[in-house]
Amino acid sequence: MLAPCALVAGSVVVGGCAYRPGSFHSEGDWFRGSIATVECLDVAIERSPDLSDGSPVVGYTFGNRCNQPAIVDLSGATVVGHADDGSVVPLTAKDPFGELRPLYLDARATGHESISYAVAGEVTSVCVDVNAVARTFGNARWLCVAGRTP
Repeated sequence: MLAPCALVAGSVVVGGCAYRPGSFHSEGDWFRGSIATVECLDVAIERSPDLSDGSPVVGYTFGNRCNQPAIVDLSGATVVGHADDGSVVPLTAKDPFGELRPLYLDARATGHESISYAVAGEVTSVCVDVNAVARTFGNARWLCVAGRTP
């Protein structure tokens, strides 16, 4: 059941009540995990429970701090895992129906999405380049979340 101030746009749940920039808070719930601000987006990532096949899952929460729509590109996010031996492993979003694509997030709106990633083996942490999520290219800005969750 969606909150009274929410509506669905594509595959992203978008809050309809005005988001307060920098609050990392929406609809009575705090953004969880590692947080960052990238241009118009306040972004949080958290490690959600892994799938039964061991695939890591990342929960994304984002708020548009600007007065115009902003792009959220979860399909273009660079995501890596760190294995027990310290090696860096690229992760690929599981998107069997081709639903991931850049979407506009309305001004002062929020959204949340969880994405599972294919990986050979286990990873102890997952890192996301949040600059790529906001389509701000150049230097990577990594947010990481640790732990394996059953």
